[in-house]
Amino acid sequence: MSRRRGAGLLAVVTVAALVTTASAGAHPLGNFSISHYAGIDIGSDAIQVRYLIDMAEIPTFQEIQERGLVAEAGHPSVAPWLARMAETLARGLRVEVGGRRLPLTATAREIIFPPGAGDLPTLKLGVVYRAPLGDTSAGALELRYVDENFADRAGWKEIVVRAGAGVTLASATAPATDRSSQLSD
Repeated sequence: MSRRRGAGLLAVVTVAALVTTASAGAHPLGNFSISHYAGIDIGSDAIQVRYLIDMAEIPTFQEIQERGLVAEAGHPSVAPWLARMAETLARGLRVEVGGRRLPLTATAREIIFPPGAGDLPTLKLGVVYRAPLGDTSAGALELRYVDENFADRAGWKEIVVRAGAGVTLASATAPATDRSSQLSD
């Protein structure tokens, strides 16, 4: 089926990750937790992943101490750290289509340091990644997504998959709507 001449891309999505069912609070799994959110949008020519990380008080403190960060979004220590972190996080994400790993390129990055328990800073960062699909003329394609970042940490892990214009999502192991409002609930 040709993707270039108006026919829709048919995608079969398999998501290999844990989606918890706990009630989401500020840090429902404790001040050691790191929560993840991945909003995957499948387009006819590219995939976009809106990837969010929410570090509770302890991992934020560790990052501040180990990396020399100042917990202010506009501080000069933050932008270079965020650029490096976006690259590091991309290496821990695997997006595969038809068994081929897609290269993720960061197109946007954001960071905030909201106050947590006892007014200690927490860290929330967001990165938008994009990956071109390449040739999609083979018909139905299987997309696999795996998040290997912070695998040893407890935290809310949510994955949402949406099909864009010209794409038909045949099946998915992840919902099309989120429960955490992108880690804000």
